[in-house]
Amino acid sequence: MKHLRLAALALGLALLLTACGGEDAAAPAAAAPASSAPATEESAATAEDAVSAGLQELSDDLQGLSDHLQTAEDVLSLLKEDHFWMACAGSDLYSLHLNRDGLTLTCYTAQNGPVETQTVTGTFALDADGLRVTDAEGQTLLDFDWTMAAEADALQRLDLEAVVAAADLPAGEALSFYETEAADADEADAMARSYLENRQAPDPAQDDLTTLLAGYRGVSIVDACILNGLDPSLENRAVYAEAFGIENYRGTAEQNLQLLTSMGGVIA
Repeated sequence: MKHLRLAALALGLALLLTACGGEDAAAPAAAAPASSAPATEESAATAEDAVSAGLQELSDDLQGLSDHLQTAEDVLSLLKEDHFWMACAGSDLYSLHLNRDGLTLTCYTAQNGPVETQTVTGTFALDADGLRVTDAEGQTLLDFDWTMAAEADALQRLDLEAVVAAADLPAGEALSFYETEAADADEADAMARSYLENRQAPDPAQDDLTTLLAGYRGVSIVDACILNGLDPSLENRAVYAEAFGIENYRGTAEQNLQLLTSMGGVIA
């Protein structure tokens, strides 16, 4: 995923540079008829300004990508802090725990019955090419493409896309994992089950959103959403934020706290 975006930016840079140097690289043109009007200084300046603006926009994109995408070493350092990460996918929730002992991915699902779980555990390797989990015999259990980004320099989001099907996760399925405040496996398990038991998909046009996070006390919009059966994805939060008139919602720390209180949570 990140490789494709970088390639696209590089291609854009190449095209802009070509545009800048196109006149010098081109073969000499035939002399213009005497009646042809020469290019005015104004048109030349306009073209130069357009190219300059394009280069500046591309530079800003590259800088933004550099600010938000992290290296494999950064990700490993962050993930090995023994925290639990969760991703919601409709009626399923995935809990990811990664530390120096290995990686555990648990899928929680409830299809009109009790909550069922499926767990995959193994050793892992993470580099620029992907995240792979293997068993004691070296057989691949999980294989993901990954991207780690900071939403508006606030929440860390780990995007994983399955290369092969595993743990009820079809190949090509993409999940957005957010770090939770679960202190241990028991708390993570309780949080995952709470999501499935309380799962809801409110319609901002018809439903009251002011009590959706009632009963939550803390500062984590991710935990508050999951515990109350809501997907904490940036897209979902942006929908709720718009309903409350939070302009230009990007998921900043301030915006997340404003959204949390607007939906009935208490900062504590």
